[in-house]
Amino acid sequence: MTQRRKRYDRQLKASAAKVILSGEMTVKGLSEELGIKDSTLRRRAREYEGMGAARSPETAPRRSTRTARS
Repeated sequence: MTQRRKRYDRQLKASAAKVILSGEMTVKGLSEELGIKDSTLRRRAREYEGMGAARSPETAPRRSTRTARS
């Protein structure tokens, strides 16, 4: 049996990154609270930090997972 990958909305991802970057909680504490791997939260925080203030995760365009057919 295969496991389905969990998907989180942009709002949760952005909120979690903001909490980590602000120092409100530790990555480990937030990881335990949300049930998300700490490595995933660290990556999200790095991505969020790299986007800068002009482009927040909530407004960034979505990447398509579909491939174009000719």
